[in-house]
Amino acid sequence: MKRILTFAALAAAASLQIQAASFTLTFESAAHGQIITDDFETSHGVVIEGINNDNADPNAPDWAVAFDSELTGTRDDDLEDPWTGGNLPSNTKLGKLLIIQENDVNTGDPDIADLPDDEGTRLNPTGSLIFDFVRSVLSFGLDLVDVENLTVENGKLIFFGNNGGISEVAFSTLPGRDGASWGNNSANRISPFLASDFGFGSIEKVEVQLGGSGAIDNITWTVPDTGSSLALLGAAFLCLATFSRRRKQS
Repeated sequence: MKRILTFAALAAAASLQIQAASFTLTFESAAHGQIITDDFETSHGVVIEGINNDNADPNAPDWAVAFDSELTGTRDDDLEDPWTGGNLPSNTKLGKLLIIQENDVNTGDPDIADLPDDEGTRLNPTGSLIFDFVRSVLSFGLDLVDVENLTVENGKLIFFGNNGGISEVAFSTLPGRDGASWGNNSANRISPFLASDFGFGSIEKVEVQLGGSGAIDNITWTVPDTGSSLALLGAAFLCLATFSRRRKQS
């Protein structure tokens, strides 16, 4: 009887154990100036939206655009490596970044911005990059590039939970958490926040709100790996069934 209870307990534990699959989204597959929307919906399970709040400029589009930080002579050398500040080494190669596009010039390919440049007007907030996940996620981290002045810009991360809750994390709190340091041409890696940090079971959407110029990269998250969890549960019940059958035969 005790052995049966032991196997039953193992099976119950297996049903509660959650395996997680990790994703890291870079923008290396995108062209410099490429407008990003549902490009990663199939491969990564996320739809991206850009919002530009510069309503005074009729040419300010709601575009999330890839920007190649390894180029030189771009319209924004603050987004070109090497980096002059932040918690990442100055020689870190980030490659393509994601920005809120400043202008709507695209005279050729409608999916390519001819003049990639981040919106730098300090509108508090300038705009947002939104990540809407197909499957709820358990964590979220990212790199922040060229975030300059926290007092004026007041950037933040906004997390939307599966229970309808919303939680905000101001950039100004991140130096104490990740040793981030801000300024022109800086690059900082922000370690993942967990859904449980905010009392969520999971996260449905994340909004990266920028208060001035800036870019993001290396978006990381985890999702429950239901396949592994079900396999683990099935293996536990198979062990239980095998033991029960042997016990009856003895």
